[in-house]
Amino acid sequence: MSKPLSKPQIITELQVNTNLMKKDIIKVFDALEKIVKEQIIKNKKIKLMNFGTLVLKDTKDRMGVNPKTKEKMKINGRKTIKLIVSDHLKKMALKIK
Repeated sequence: MSKPLSKPQIITELQVNTNLMKKDIIKVFDALEKIVKEQIIKNKKIKLMNFGTLVLKDTKDRMGVNPKTKEKMKINGRKTIKLIVSDHLKKMALKIK
């Protein structure tokens, strides 16, 4: 598997594919990041067509094991952000070999 794309690499790809100026793409990226943060804080879903949906999920308490001491311990539940991938993206990924 190859390395994941970084934010600067995505910005460069968008610049090549859209002919927009880099500073404009950075502004859009920053605005999108701000919107996502605000909506997640409000516990709202963010749905991006043909991509997926970002949702805030609560994880349950669970038991874990300290690998060093082998001692069992309780791991408290917490909030996490989950990406539910769209069917369109799943189908595209399945076609890639």
